[in-house]
Amino acid sequence: MVVKDADGSTYIGNATVIPSGKRWVYGMIYRNFFHNLYGEVTISRNKLCLTDDDTAEWGPLEDCIKTVSCWKGSLHMLCMFHALTLVYYEQIYPKLPKYKGNVTQKGKAYGETKSIYSCTFLHI
Repeated sequence: MVVKDADGSTYIGNATVIPSGKRWVYGMIYRNFFHNLYGEVTISRNKLCLTDDDTAEWGPLEDCIKTVSCWKGSLHMLCMFHALTLVYYEQIYPKLPKYKGNVTQKGKAYGETKSIYSCTFLHI
């Protein structure tokens, strides 16, 4: 867990080693451990929770947001890496045509694009 204060500074609020990625384990962390560690007031001040795309991780969090009063003010979103970058490299990048040569030659296939990174953003 990373905490951002009113000045925009970020701090590590909690580091947890989770021996199994089971849904019930995350449920215990959100409902019991965080509640006992931080209390209802601190949890109620949370505004945003970012997780990866593992339903065992975000499913219990979504359940808490819907059913536990101190979590109601929280919003859940996927982190940018898991929502965009990882999906791009898993699903889109393998389908791009493979060209030999330099970046300029690759760019010609995409309308004279001069940078391979421009191609990346066109496909997203």
